[in-house]
Amino acid sequence: MKVESLALVLAISLLLFGCIMPNPPPSATPTPQPSPLITPAPNETPGELAPFAAREGLAAAREGVTWLRPDAELVGVQGSCEGEGKSPSWQYSFDSRAAGIGYVISVPGASESMRDVTFSFSQPLGEQWVDSTQAASACGTGAGDFSLEVRDGTPVWTIISGSAFCEVNATSGQRLAGD
Repeated sequence: MKVESLALVLAISLLLFGCIMPNPPPSATPTPQPSPLITPAPNETPGELAPFAAREGLAAAREGVTWLRPDAELVGVQGSCEGEGKSPSWQYSFDSRAAGIGYVISVPGASESMRDVTFSFSQPLGEQWVDSTQAASACGTGAGDFSLEVRDGTPVWTIISGSAFCEVNATSGQRLAGD
């Protein structure tokens, strides 16, 4: 009887003092690897994001919304570019016609940054549109506020840089209007 009691007291003591661990130690748990979209470039300080073109974040945005609404379609892209049509963060707008709900996903951090928005009733962008870097090149500017949406049946990039603006047909890459 004394041996059983001693063994029970010893087991409880070991559990209380962490000598017997029901879970693996934290060092044995794999550390999540950061997305390449949020890894600082070699010349940047930690915490800064390497700017990227709009298409580079699309797969992460799609992944963030399709697990919830597989029918969601891309209806808009927005970002503030620092140069060359690249931004450290893009917002992708999706509409789920079946659910009548819109979603905006920010990349990097797609799944953590998803929010419901009013259904926009916008036309889907489809897959055939030029990237933000090509739109920047057509406009002769790489910095400014970039927005991609369908207008009159055509995907159009609008770039506003200071008081200047430029529009690019996102299907052909041709400049439509601007200062």
